[in-house]
Amino acid sequence: MLRKLFEYFELPAYQKPKTILVVELLKLIHNVGVGICRHCGARMIVIESKDRPRTKSRASPLIKVT
Repeated sequence: MLRKLFEYFELPAYQKPKTILVVELLKLIHNVGVGICRHCGARMIVIESKDRPRTKSRASPLIKVT
């Protein structure tokens, strides 16, 4: 059906959308290089990282029905 619609509206041949990573999307849209220093342009290296705090479960406790 898509092929017929593309022919009817005289559009270029349909191509499936390709998968794109968030890093690539940021570069295309906002021109932001993730992991690249904005001052000197060198690749940044992780020297320290911290664990994220764990959140409490929001699920309600199980209720036994007898």
